[in-house]
Amino acid sequence: MVLGVSAPVPRVDTAAIETFLRGTHATAPDPTYGTQMQDFSLPGHGSEYRLQVPYEEIEVPLSGGQVATLREPTCTSADL
Repeated sequence: MVLGVSAPVPRVDTAAIETFLRGTHATAPDPTYGTQMQDFSLPGHGSEYRLQVPYEEIEVPLSGGQVATLREPTCTSADL
């Protein structure tokens, strides 16, 4: 038995979304590449980019006198 249910779809206020995103560059789509880039591709085709993640090691003193080494990543895009 299939039960058909219909519900009203709320209207999307695109102006409010654009106002919210204005100035938040981390969530605004890139004008050329959009909102998502793929670093995988079909065999025989190149990927859209390559993600590079170099690390900087940072030493952090602990309360017991030991020193912990943390790695801080910096993400960059290559081969665009």
